[in-house]
Amino acid sequence: MTWPLFALLIVSLLLGAAGQTCLKAATNAAGAIGSIGTLTATLLHPMTLFGLAFYIVSTLLYLTLMSRMPLSYLYPMVALNYVFVTILSWHFFGEQITPLRVAGLVTIIAGVTMVGLSLQLSNEQARLADPPPAAVVTTAETDQV
Repeated sequence: MTWPLFALLIVSLLLGAAGQTCLKAATNAAGAIGSIGTLTATLLHPMTLFGLAFYIVSTLLYLTLMSRMPLSYLYPMVALNYVFVTILSWHFFGEQITPLRVAGLVTIIAGVTMVGLSLQLSNEQARLADPPPAAVVTTAETDQV
């Protein structure tokens, strides 16, 4: 994966996590949804609109990535959203992160790293299996020798 694609992936994932955070902020402000009134208040809350906007931009970036990368590599990277959302939840909502949860997040990061390395290794193996084509010599070049 090239650095521009990796950066685009991280931005897409962060926007998705920001969307989740905005939606949670909207539900916190409107209250637990239990009636049409609280549902309407949640849907019309500005943070809901920001969250949906973040999701739309995230989806557009993700579609761009899907057109350039194998899905079997790209989709597991979405697991990083668990890490991002947990950090944002701790920062904005004061949610507790227990040692067991930290261990789970480290496990996710390790898994995503393995998936990322697997693509690098498969690209390297493909490059080694297909040597570059031999140089083509034109008749004008052979006449000069």
